[in-house]
Amino acid sequence: MKKTVLALAIVLGSFAASAQNDLGKQLWRNFNVGWNVYRTQDYRWRNMFIGSGYLQRFEALPKAYVYGGMNINWSKYTIYGTGRYALMANDAVLKTTSFSIPLNAGYQVFRTKGFRLNLYTGPTFEMILASKLDGNTYDNINRFQTGWTAGSTLQFLYLFRARVAYSYYPTSLLSDFHMPRSAFTLSIGF
Repeated sequence: MKKTVLALAIVLGSFAASAQNDLGKQLWRNFNVGWNVYRTQDYRWRNMFIGSGYLQRFEALPKAYVYGGMNINWSKYTIYGTGRYALMANDAVLKTTSFSIPLNAGYQVFRTKGFRLNLYTGPTFEMILASKLDGNTYDNINRFQTGWTAGSTLQFLYLFRARVAYSYYPTSLLSDFHMPRSAFTLSIGF
């Protein structure tokens, strides 16, 4: 009995160590820095983010995968004083800090020596932690945002990745106006 318990403890311990080792490798491998940009006649949105995540492939479908990540975002909205979302007579600057959790399902559509192209889509959940309008605390925003992203990832030279995507957030950012957001994203990582 003691030998069975000891063997089971060794197997479970090695599995836990392997999973932790894989998690660390995944977080390093999926580290990325990115930018979201979007402009309308009413506002301009610029966002910088850093993040990482975990990618899981499937034995039954080796080209398919799911990805869960976490990003820290720093957004700057220039809301034009002449636009429909005008908060004051002049242009206003709204800055937010948030974290987001993208959950994507993807598929590898192309692979050659040194290059790989994946397509992916999925929801993004965002929680806005802080917001300031022209340097002062501003609370008339909807802090929980849900969006949908579709994009592609190009891996080249076995090491570098570039992602290009489009995201749409139907929930209004401002609680006083219906201001849905959308953005084009460029992300570079390992």
